[in-house]
Amino acid sequence: MAQYDGVALPEEYTIRHARDQDAQDILRLIDACDHSFGVESGGYTEVDIREGWSDLNMERDTWCVIAPDGGLAAYGEVTDHGSGKLVADGYVHPNHRGKGVGTAIVRLMEERARELAPNALDGAEVSLGNGVLMLDEAGRAILEREGYTIARVYWEMRIELSAEPAEPTLPAGLRLRGFVPGQDERAVFETIETAFADHWEHVPREFDEWRTRLERPDFDPSLWLLVEAADGTIPAALLGWIRSDHGWISTVGTLREWRGKGLASALLKAAFRAYWRRGVRVVALGVDSQNPTGATHVYEAAGMRAASSAVIFKKVLRPGVDLATSAREG
Repeated sequence: MAQYDGVALPEEYTIRHARDQDAQDILRLIDACDHSFGVESGGYTEVDIREGWSDLNMERDTWCVIAPDGGLAAYGEVTDHGSGKLVADGYVHPNHRGKGVGTAIVRLMEERARELAPNALDGAEVSLGNGVLMLDEAGRAILEREGYTIARVYWEMRIELSAEPAEPTLPAGLRLRGFVPGQDERAVFETIETAFADHWEHVPREFDEWRTRLERPDFDPSLWLLVEAADGTIPAALLGWIRSDHGWISTVGTLREWRGKGLASALLKAAFRAYWRRGVRVVALGVDSQNPTGATHVYEAAGMRAASSAVIFKKVLRPGVDLATSAREG
């Protein structure tokens, strides 16, 4: 077995850090992994890959495992989300499973996470999250052997539109409208941050970091939909995108005091109508299956169904106070 930073690799396999030109190969790798389990492609783009890289030190936080034939056998990265929350993301090509490549990537990601752990505040718990598809029994077994435990299950929910949805309705005093660049950034940011403050593992973001998504070439303000109250405040918002072959709703957020009034349902219907008019027939989103707001029931009522599920594993690297939990309880 070959060695890389003390981690064993099969002979003739090598590891290097990711380069800008690897984005397309990484996309193909992710698609191959999904398809091997009969899961529809997530439709990620190079923009998604590079947006994730913007938060990383490419020479320290990414790894490409190169097969003997020069192809990409595996990829991994670690992101520090702050508040002691580190997230690992790794993929092994179906043709290279069962050779120790997955274990190597998992160990490299953990080594780097431990190097990043001191960045967290003194006394804070530092944890490393790592997700795999529910159907990936081998991937789950690797994480369990490496000391991870299941923390959460996420669903990707989808709907295939067969007709243009009916126009949504809202309670009196509220109206639906599109996002206006140069006007709504701060209000939408504050609504989303407040709405997600009580969600599992939520880490607050800075406004300047969040607003960079408006600079993406695929940003379409007409797919960002808002509920506006009579006083001009924004009690709910939905952020939509178009991926390679389907619509993707990245965020649906409703302020706590406005929940249960049909705002999220109205936003979903409005988004489905917007996608329909663009010729998009499949719309998807990701949701925590244990979401305390009852979001899964809202999505099911809108006609969405779970298409795949992923298991989020967690490993505590340094015991301490869970800052995300403390913030919610505070």
